[in-house]
Amino acid sequence: MQDPVLQCLQENHYSKQIIGVCVNSECQKIRPYCQQCLKCYLHSEHLHDLQDFTDFYNYVQEGLNTYNKMQNLAEELQSIAKLITIIINQLSFNPKINLKDMSIIAINNLINKIIRVKEVEKTMKNNLELAMIPLQKIKQDFQELIHKNNEQQLIREEPHKKIPQKSKKQRRAVKECSKGLQIIQHQIMTKQEEIKHQVVCIKPSKSKDEKKQQQQQQMIINQGKYQFSNLYKNRAINVIQPENSAEGFGFCVCDQAISKIGITLIAFRIIKCDWRIHIGVCDRDILIESKYDPNLANLDHGTYLINNQGDVFSTADIENNDKSKSFKFYNKNIITIEIDYQLQQITWIKKQPNETFTLKFDTQKELYPCVKLWGSSKVELLNPIILQ
Repeated sequence: MQDPVLQCLQENHYSKQIIGVCVNSECQKIRPYCQQCLKCYLHSEHLHDLQDFTDFYNYVQEGLNTYNKMQNLAEELQSIAKLITIIINQLSFNPKINLKDMSIIAINNLINKIIRVKEVEKTMKNNLELAMIPLQKIKQDFQELIHKNNEQQLIREEPHKKIPQKSKKQRRAVKECSKGLQIIQHQIMTKQEEIKHQVVCIKPSKSKDEKKQQQQQQMIINQGKYQFSNLYKNRAINVIQPENSAEGFGFCVCDQAISKIGITLIAFRIIKCDWRIHIGVCDRDILIESKYDPNLANLDHGTYLINNQGDVFSTADIENNDKSKSFKFYNKNIITIEIDYQLQQITWIKKQPNETFTLKFDTQKELYPCVKLWGSSKVELLNPIILQ
């Protein structure tokens, strides 16, 4: 089964195919977006809130689950209210009664009711007192939500009407995407057997610095036959074999983990840069947990990356996360990353001109080479690497 084929409603986007949706709560743009939307920076302030249709399907299901919980809560509260109302009606009496004017029978009935009320108090006292606190908080929260919803004026779909470039077109596009969700089938990930690395020894180059030469003699260079995975990736990524390239939108991770012995070199050739390309390594488990859409602006996103604009991202170091500290790169550039588990560092290298950037990492977990692409960007993995 295939994703829904929807066309962008933005002006001058030529009805390009919708590739995902924006779920940022503050966004005033139309939610579904195409590649042209990305090129026009329509959602550049909250890229981590962009989702493809698979993630959007899960997002909608989570929303429906919450909606069902609210319905269940309302039904439960109504049921409790009915029971309490029945008891109130059974024990009802006039609080302004005058005992002097009452008959013996009336006093007898009143006493019986008071006894029943005391039994209710004895049975329910603790529960009633405890229930009032969360119920008051729930009441306050829902009042605030109702006020917010009234302010936002949720938009209904108007058929056959071209929506202008304003926030009112958000709900229409989301409705169309929701219809398309009927033909989406969520793919379940399965594990693949890891491919072992090839380990190649390198002879040291002559150096006047004997200490450096000794270190080079002990160096083991790992040039694994790294391959972009058809499994561990965003659905909008297309992996092309045998040229070992990836293109499209989102994260794509390699099948093979980086060796923890010696130094590993991995080279990427930039075939086409369409707005943004991130290159680096990741904790694959964290990426899978985030559905390949981590918030790179926060820590613990599981990646160590640089992008073509010189921005750096570190999952563990706030001083080196979402900062402009690295070099820029362009089409046809070759970016080599050097990973050393012993020194706990990753170095990105660009030869022409010669520029480098190094990040420290603090983990003994397995790391995997990865890229994050935007628009129609394309990157090729080079195997083997020519050592210089």
